[in-house]
Amino acid sequence: MESHKKNFFQEPYNSIKMNLESYKILLELQKEPFNSIKNIDSFAEKLQQTYWKYDVINEIRKASLWILANPSKKKKNYARYLVNWLARS
Repeated sequence: MESHKKNFFQEPYNSIKMNLESYKILLELQKEPFNSIKNIDSFAEKLQQTYWKYDVINEIRKASLWILANPSKKKKNYARYLVNWLARS
């Protein structure tokens, strides 16, 4: 039985650049501390679509570094943290 869910790696998109950028974002999100985000492939795609004006990969790296530098300010919801981080950039 074939799933009708949208799959990040199987469904073609309008732009090859968006695919490549979304894939790079996905690779960054699979690293600590963001690897706990559920549905990480669709989350990466949504980040790229929503924040297309920003260098999302670099912002994820900066957010990750901030978390490592501030261990006493541990986050409970890393997806929300990233969205808020990008909204402020």
